[in-house]
Parts: sequence; C-alpha cells; structure tokens
Amino acid sequence: MKSIVTLALLIVLFSTVTAQTEKGKFLLGGSSNFTATFLKSQTETENYESDPVSASTIEFSPQFGYFVVNGLAIGLDVPISFSTEKDDGDKFKTSTWLVGPFVRSYLGGQNVKPFLQASIGFGKSKYDSNYEYIHYPDDITKFDLFGYEAGGGISMFINQHVAFDVAVGYASVRSKFKNVYKENAKTTVSGFGASFGLIVVL
Repeated sequence: MKSIVTLALLIVLFSTVTAQTEKGKFLLGGSSNFTATFLKSQTETENYESDPVSASTIEFSPQFGYFVVNGLAIGLDVPISFSTEKDDGDKFKTSTWLVGPFVRSYLGGQNVKPFLQASIGFGKSKYDSNYEYIHYPDDITKFDLFGYEAGGGISMFINQHVAFDVAVGYASVRSKFKNVYKENAKTTVSGFGASFGLIVVL
C-alpha cells in the first residue's frame, strides 16, 4: 500500500513538472526585468563645491510567448528604457524601445530547467538635450536601432506557474543617426551581460 501511494505521488509530481512548459501554454515575462535607478552625485574640494548631478533610469523588458511544442516557446520581446540626467541646470533625456521575435528552448530538467534563447529587434531611440545657457542650443537626436541577443540560463520553478530566471548572454545594438554635421553615422555597442527576472507560465 505504501509503495502504491509513493508511486501515485511521483506520477502527480512528474505531471506537474512537465506541464510547466508544455505545448499550448503562454509565457509571460521570459527573462524580463524591471529596473529603477536614482542617483545623485556631488564633488567637493577645500575651495570648491560643484552643483549636484542627478540621474534616473527606468528599464522594463517584457516578453510574451507561446509554447508551440513541449519545451519550445516563440514570441515577442519588447525592451523599453527611459533615463534623465540633470547637471548644473542642463537636462538630458533618453528614451529607447525595441521590438522583435524571440525563441526559447528548454533542455529538460524538473523544477530547475536549463534553457537557450535568442532574439532580434528593431526600434527607435531619442536623445533630448536642454541647456540652461543660451549659447548652447537645445538639440534632439533620433536613432534607428537594430539589435540581437543570444544566451542561456536556468529557470527555477517555485510552483507550476512561476519561476525565477538567471541568464547570461551576448548582445549587440547598432544605431544609425545624423551627427552634428548632418552626416550619416552609426554606432555599435556589444558585450556580455547577466540578467535576473521572473516568468509566469499560464
């Protein structure tokens, strides 16, 4: 009798584990994260004290996906960020967004599931500078963006629907814009990073 109960419990547990990433379920969040940073700095010497410099950044990177087969989800990745810096009366604001497809493949596991993920995205960015002094003209620069990311990590499920994500990967973003001389210019930023987030599977 005891062995039958044990077997039944194992069957229930296995069903719960495999149901987390089965075909037909929705993935909300993915490796998404919400970050809010507010900083203030000031330089002092024996004879001088600078005006305070303040900066704030808000980043939000939601994902919306669908499991087309067991363990394989595809969907949309939408990273968004806003930042503001104030320095001696001058104010600088940056807003950025990207949107594009992603694919995530889980590699088995039970409540701790390794995964691989890749995404590409297209978007826009705007840099708005407002100067307190008249001889510095205000300026707005607009950027066209293209980016891609590839990496992997683990999802640690705390129940059938919610998991914490830890991921590492390589990302690159290319921006095209007009410089101060009205010439076509482009900048590429790339590198490795890590992210922490929360996912919900429904």
